Amino acid sequence: MILFARPIHWLETRKTSHLWPALPAAIVIAAVLLPAMLSPLLQGRTAQRYKKAVNEAVIDHDYQTAALFLQKIDGNSPVDSSVQFNRAVVDEALGRSDAALKSMDLLAPEDEFGYGRAHLWKAHRLVASIKEWTPANLSPLIHHLDGAVAEEPNLADAHLLYGFAYHKAGMKSEAIEHLEKIVDQRPEMHLTLADLYDQVSEKSQAKKHFNLARTHLESTLDENPQDVQARIQLALIYFRDEVFAKSEKLLVEGIAAASAAEQKTQVQELTSMLSGLYIRRVDALAAKDASVESQVQIIALLGQALALDPANHAAISRVAEFSRFEGEAGEQAQQLLTKMLAAGHATATAHLVLGTHATQRGDAEKALRHFKQAYRQNPKMPVLLNNVAWFMSHKEPKEYQKALTFSNRAVELVDEDNPMYPYVIETRGQIHAALQHWEQALTDLEQALPVLRGSMELHQALARVYEALGEKALAEEHQRIVDAQK
Repeated sequence: MILFARPIHWLETRKTSHLWPALPAAIVIAAVLLPAMLSPLLQGRTAQRYKKAVNEAVIDHDYQTAALFLQKIDGNSPVDSSVQFNRAVVDEALGRSDAALKSMDLLAPEDEFGYGRAHLWKAHRLVASIKEWTPANLSPLIHHLDGAVAEEPNLADAHLLYGFAYHKAGMKSEAIEHLEKIVDQRPEMHLTLADLYDQVSEKSQAKKHFNLARTHLESTLDENPQDVQARIQLALIYFRDEVFAKSEKLLVEGIAAASAAEQKTQVQELTSMLSGLYIRRVDALAAKDASVESQVQIIALLGQALALDPANHAAISRVAEFSRFEGEAGEQAQQLLTKMLAAGHATATAHLVLGTHATQRGDAEKALRHFKQAYRQNPKMPVLLNNVAWFMSHKEPKEYQKALTFSNRAVELVDEDNPMYPYVIETRGQIHAALQHWEQALTDLEQALPVLRGSMELHQALARVYEALGEKALAEEHQRIVDAQK
């Protein structure tokens, strides 16, 4: 206002008639001077509007619009860190990843703190790239999270990442410290905190957060019964509290509601969870009670799990395990697998289990029938190939060459660090020994020995192999181990 005070006073004190001759010049002067005086103010306001528009577009994931406004900002205002950050986000979204990373490296350097949001961006990318979660590997990630909270101490996303990283690295106390800072903003973290406190044996805190998690989830479901994740988490809390019926009811109701609304994805998610819940119940019963009544209940639960998900490998493997039960429970387990096949749920795993049991009972014809069906459905299942190889090498007449073919394929499909590897390599070693391929047999059997040193069949085979290779002392030592177990 001060700039215009004196000219306006002068105009007010002049006679109007005296001003007419000078009016054209005054108009020209005003046309030149006013834009010059107002330009910085207008440019600043325009730039602020563009910055706001960019922020809103980025939040809405409308990156093309954000890119348009960023172009306008370039000519209206010095570029600040927030604009550089949004430009990098847009670059990444539009496929210009190298440009985005270059900008973020400038905004969030590795050796000092820069722009907080850029540090958080880099922290997210580091979390996705870490393959081995050890305290030593966390340093770069923690630096960027520290950079984020240095600018915004209560930044919830940063504390969530702290909690996740420390939890993955086994640093539970540190994870708890950060999650406690945001749990009021993110009440869904009560359940995670409860688990963490439980793991560090702070039972009172664990109970407190379990109760708060239950209250939060019950309230969430009251407001939105379609919230699948809340329903699943609440079911897990009820299960933990040993209220299995309530947990089961919650999921069954969710499946019914999602089915009525034709929400296929939600139905699948809830069905998978309920099937898994039955497996957890099975494991809990098996660990607690070995009575016949418990065994019968176990088989019934496995039947429910398989009715929901016929291809549930965890359920099928437990059926295979519990089919060894004596009496009623064992018979029911066998009947369960048979019913699965009759109902059209002829999974390769079900045929594998039935074929393996037929082999153990000496029913070669039935075993071969099931193994063939399993192979037709999944010719790349290592455990099937291994069991077929074993079957071929033990049935009458024995077919060692065919057995070796199946065994070679099983070994090819299993990595050496896989827990199954010693078993498949031992099978092949036994077949090589039967074919008198002594060197190949020794290589395979010795690889299996550290894990299967309690197998008398393995020691017996090694005794034969060493004897054939002229290593009498080693042959006698393995034979002595076998004889000691007789």
